[in-house]
Amino acid sequence: MRTLPAFLRALSDRRLTCLALGLGLGLGLGTLRVGRLFDDYLHQLRLQGRVQPELAWSLYDFSPTPELVEHGPFPWWALPELKIRFLRPLSVALLHLDAEVFGFDRLWAHHLHSVLWYLALLGAALLVYRLVLPPRVAAVALLLFAIAGSHVTPVAWLANRHALVSTALAVAALWLHLRWRRQRWRPGLPLAMLAFATALAGGESALALWGYLVAHEALAATDGWRARLAALAPLGAVTAAWAVLYRAVGAGAWGSAIYIDPLREPAAFWLNAPGRGLALLGSLSLGVTSDAWLFFDSGRWGLMAAGLLGAGLFGWLLRFRLREVEGAPAVGWLTVGAVVSLLPSLATFPADRLLMMASLGGAAAVAFSLVGLWPSPRRSARALKALLVAVHLVAPLVTWAVVPAVLARADVALREGALTRAPEQMVGRVVLPLAPDPSMALYAGAMRFSVGKALPVAWHSWSFAPFAHRLTRVGPQAFELQVIGGQMMGTVFEQLVRAERYRLAAGDVVRNADFTVTVLEATGGRVGRVRVDLQLPVEQYDFMQWQAGRLVPLEVPVLGQSVVLPHTAGPFEQMFGG
Repeated sequence: MRTLPAFLRALSDRRLTCLALGLGLGLGLGTLRVGRLFDDYLHQLRLQGRVQPELAWSLYDFSPTPELVEHGPFPWWALPELKIRFLRPLSVALLHLDAEVFGFDRLWAHHLHSVLWYLALLGAALLVYRLVLPPRVAAVALLLFAIAGSHVTPVAWLANRHALVSTALAVAALWLHLRWRRQRWRPGLPLAMLAFATALAGGESALALWGYLVAHEALAATDGWRARLAALAPLGAVTAAWAVLYRAVGAGAWGSAIYIDPLREPAAFWLNAPGRGLALLGSLSLGVTSDAWLFFDSGRWGLMAAGLLGAGLFGWLLRFRLREVEGAPAVGWLTVGAVVSLLPSLATFPADRLLMMASLGGAAAVAFSLVGLWPSPRRSARALKALLVAVHLVAPLVTWAVVPAVLARADVALREGALTRAPEQMVGRVVLPLAPDPSMALYAGAMRFSVGKALPVAWHSWSFAPFAHRLTRVGPQAFELQVIGGQMMGTVFEQLVRAERYRLAAGDVVRNADFTVTVLEATGGRVGRVRVDLQLPVEQYDFMQWQAGRLVPLEVPVLGQSVVLPHTAGPFEQMFGG
């Protein structure tokens, strides 16, 4: 790591820029080995018209229709009013284009399409950096932006391509706006409006552009406040028109602990916002992955502490140590813009893949710090330089090498688990009293169907709480399911379909076409024991369990007997090595 800064310093700005673009292309091509993952299977079935053909142009509508509640895969505790619906027509159209041009077998071509969008994003970022930063800082910033670890998943996961599309177009809109404001280039205004409208058609991620717009007008513009507000009005009109359309088509979120609409549930949004924001700041500044938020509840305080520490470190560097470096004003508003741009991302759980727009300013701040620290002989400067190199140059390369392999492994685990040893038993009403994780509960049926297996009549999971469960036969068609050493509804994944604020209580009854669930024990919305009364004889259901990484038939206990179902790692956990 001591020689890496020297190597970068020896390169000319042009060569450093070419290195950045080359690395971006090379790292992106490394994702071609990733197949489908999770939402991709549902998208394929809708694109083929085999499941919910009416949603073929609403691929990002995950609201529970009556069909999905009655026959699965939505679990019984899903909130009836739950809504998870996103407006991303451009990204949906691009997925349709892939299906029409490449079919569903040449997935490498679908992924190559995503890599081309990533190159477009790097090109737009280069234009912004060259416009507002000194050449050296711009070249280093582009290198850091091109290899940012937070970009891996949007490039590698087809269903997440919407983040690439919307961010690339939003960064282009920022460059056009800056050309109009800083260089008085008149075509910049209408072109910026067009680019931003197209970015919003790609996805909600484009709203993060407002962080940079506000930061530039507040901190970098030199004309009066009225002129600055007037400069924001055209893009404000685009945003208002989009918001009206968004509500008119019924897009938005309601009832989920993962997706929280700030306008419909403002109290829940602002209650969750500080922790989510600090976790994202920790990843942006110190590389402490915010993805751990979902999997390690006890570590959330550590993620938030990392966010405070990282914000303090960069605030100190930019405010006191590097004031003499050329380009400080531009880096100042870019850094503030990066922080403010996180606001739209707080509507969902922290994940590094949400940092694409924020990393535009984050990379500029790190590049500015590195360029300012390079000439300093002080020991403290060398230590800070080593930290920045390790976190923002070395670690991201490791991330680009590891994450595609992890995603590919998760896909293999999902396939191997769903392609059970007894496929003939998976065409009726499938029941998983205990699914190992939400991937097997929500996606396994769609995955089986996508590879030519018959679609089950129904696919039900009674629980995927990460604990052992006891299944007791209490009647000819009745069972009790009790969590051993824990409770249901305690994880974010379980609360995806019913936030904890919409609590279940003992005595609550939920009915669907295949069974009735009665909550027997619940504390603070966490369910410990339920009774399930089947609508049909037991023989008409295919009971399955997760065993040794596969779904296998479960021998239903006789009347009065119990069986303990152990919790073992499913595909989600296998993504992280169990």
